[in-house]
This record gives sequence, C-alpha cells and structure tokens, in this order.
Amino acid sequence: MRSDFRSTILWLPDLTTDVNGNATVKVKYPDSLTTWSATARLATAANQFGIGNAATRTKQPLIVRLQAPRFFVVGDQVTVSAVINNNTDQAMSVAPALTSEGLTVTARVIDGVIDGQAIRGEQTTVEVKANSESRVDWLVAVTDAGEAKLKVEARALDGNSKYADAMERTFTVYEHGVEKFVSRSGKMRGDSVAITLDIPKARRG
Repeated sequence: MRSDFRSTILWLPDLTTDVNGNATVKVKYPDSLTTWSATARLATAANQFGIGNAATRTKQPLIVRLQAPRFFVVGDQVTVSAVINNNTDQAMSVAPALTSEGLTVTARVIDGVIDGQAIRGEQTTVEVKANSESRVDWLVAVTDAGEAKLKVEARALDGNSKYADAMERTFTVYEHGVEKFVSRSGKMRGDSVAITLDIPKARRG
C-alpha cells in the first residue's frame, strides 16, 4: 500500500565528511514513483565551497495511480479514476478495484458507459499493453461532510500475478453551501416584536 507521498525525503544541515571528503547517508524513499533530485552543498574550515547534484528514479513493473479532486463537496457526484501503467515488455490482464470510506461508489464507467456492477462487487479485468497505460473510472456519490479515504488497487492476473500495486489517500469533504448571516429590522410597539425569517431547510446551525 502506497500512502507516503512526501515531496522532500531528507534534509541534513550539518553532515560531516571523513578526511577524504566522503560521507554516507541512508535514505528511505517515500511511496511516490518518480524522479528524485539530490543536492549537496559543502564548506570547509578553510572557507572553500562546493555544490553537487544527482538524480535517482523509483519505479515498479505495475503502477496504479489515483486521480481524484483535491477535496469533495456534499451533494457531488464525481468521477474518480485509476490509471494503470504496465512498465514491462509484455501485455498484462489486470484486475482494478476501488474501495472507499466516507464516500459511496455507485458505478463503474467503462469506455464511457456506466456499468452498475461496481456496486455488486463483481471483478472486471482490463488489458494493458506492454509499456503502456489504461484508465478505469468510477462514479462516486458524496453524502456526508468530514474525511474520506479512497484506495485503488491493481493486481495482474495469470502469469504476471506477482505484480500488484495499491495507493491510498485521505480527502476533506466540505458541506455544500456558504456561511450566511440573516437579519431583519423593524419598529417595536409595546414590549414585544415578531419578525419572520426565511431560513433554508437544508442548513447546519
């Protein structure tokens, strides 16, 4: 399960080298599958300075990437996608899946056609060509404010069953609407006054 998507892996402001100018640092990469850049700046006791750069890349034979909005709003019906990358030299038959907490998966969309089998839990396979990608969409209903989790999975079948990937992210779900201040004014005769306010039914105090 990939869930750590930090943009910065390591920051060491005071690393000391040995007498030959060498230093070793152990780095544990986050779950992002991308190219990472490393920059080293140094200074000697004699006020000599230098800088060096290097790049590394993290990847997998099979990758699934979740595509979703940065946040959700109650009342939305949103398309959430899984992009499946096959980085091998052979075509793969892949079973994609989407699970959610705080959201309701209502249907799967295949080639633009809504397929209700997503809510019945039936497995669908996708053919992904060698060194290529495929996309699977789901319709998601947003009903309650708070936090929501989405997890996409992709597992290769048949002879490539050793390949699999999963990715999970947490999202904020906002109430639908805006803060509104309702006010009225009038004259008071005697010791009481009656004012009528038009308050929407769908409200949260």
